[in-house]
Amino acid sequence: MGKTRTVKTTIATLLSEVVGTTKNIRKIYGYFESAPTEFPCVMVFLKGISEDRLDFGNNQVNANYQIKLCLPLGGSADREEIENLRLDCIDDIMDRLRKSDAVETLGGDVFKTSFTAGEPYEELEAEFPMLVTDFLYETARSEMIVSA
Repeated sequence: MGKTRTVKTTIATLLSEVVGTTKNIRKIYGYFESAPTEFPCVMVFLKGISEDRLDFGNNQVNANYQIKLCLPLGGSADREEIENLRLDCIDDIMDRLRKSDAVETLGGDVFKTSFTAGEPYEELEAEFPMLVTDFLYETARSEMIVSA
């Protein structure tokens, strides 16, 4: 398995540990799911990747993973309840990914991470109307330059 896929899979696995330990997040998808069936849910997928030259022997690979938090709209919950659940889920996600063992688990060669949460938006065209918050989880790792 390649390093980029290993890091993405590890992020999904780390977040899976939150399911069951809190009552907030119910399902983790390690890919973009257009029709989720359980809520609140989280999707993890690669958003983009770039590479910068560090020195004569190493490059820095920057991989951006999108973490999409989806909460259901409608039903008996009011907007304040949904917002409180959204904030609790954000705390669960950030608390798990900021722990040092999470960074150390990301394939061993990830030396930097950063985390940005965006503002919520509604996806009303989906099979189930959802309130969505996107996170950008940026990682940086060093890779040796391979000679041709």
